[in-house]
Order: sequence, then structure tokens, then C-alpha cells
Amino acid sequence: MPMPAPPPDRSQLDERRQAFGNRLRDARHHVGLTQEQLALRAGMDRSQYSELERGQRDARLSTLLRIERVLGANLSFVVDGPAAATGDECGGPTQAAPYGTDSGAATPGAGDIRGPAPGRPD
Repeated sequence: MPMPAPPPDRSQLDERRQAFGNRLRDARHHVGLTQEQLALRAGMDRSQYSELERGQRDARLSTLLRIERVLGANLSFVVDGPAAATGDECGGPTQAAPYGTDSGAATPGAGDIRGPAPGRPD
């Protein structure tokens, strides 16, 4: 039985949280929302959202998915940065929705963890 991977050290976690927060802030600015507006649309408290942008809080998957819908961007772009828009490590293309579409749903595609929309083939 293989040994489980060791947890990341604190500096790695802090660095990743900060990078995530910076991308989140950039995405929010790109769609022209304040922290208050994004938090309200995502159903969360502004102070909680602010802590995400500052890299001081871990986000639950459900929170990330709500933020994704508000931004109109694929979650992989927000989490992994611009490189995620060019393809994934498995070789398939990742479809990142453009910012600024507040349609309430992200573009389904290979990089979208929710999979294809109901009734759509893989």
C-alpha cells in the first residue's frame, strides 16, 4: 500500500492562498464588481470574501462554485490561473468562459468539474 502524500508545508499553503486571492481579485475587477457586490451575489458575507482575496481563508467547494457563477468564469481559471485556459494536464482542452457574463452558469467543458450539462453528450 503506497504511503499517503505528506501535507504541504505552511509556506506552500500561504503562497497558494495568496496567488488564488490575487487571481480572484483580478477576476472581480475584470467584471467590474466590488467585493460587496460579488459577496452579495455569491450569498456570502463581504468580510469572508475579503479574507479569500487576501489569502487568509480557505474556500469550500460550494463557495467557489457560487463565486464561479457570479464571475461567469470556469473554476479552473480562478483556481489555477491563466495557464488553465490553454489545456489541462490530461491533454484535453479547457474551456474557460469569458469574464463579464453574469448568466448564472459557467461554460461546461473538459475543465469544468461539474461535467457536461444534463442531456449533453460527454
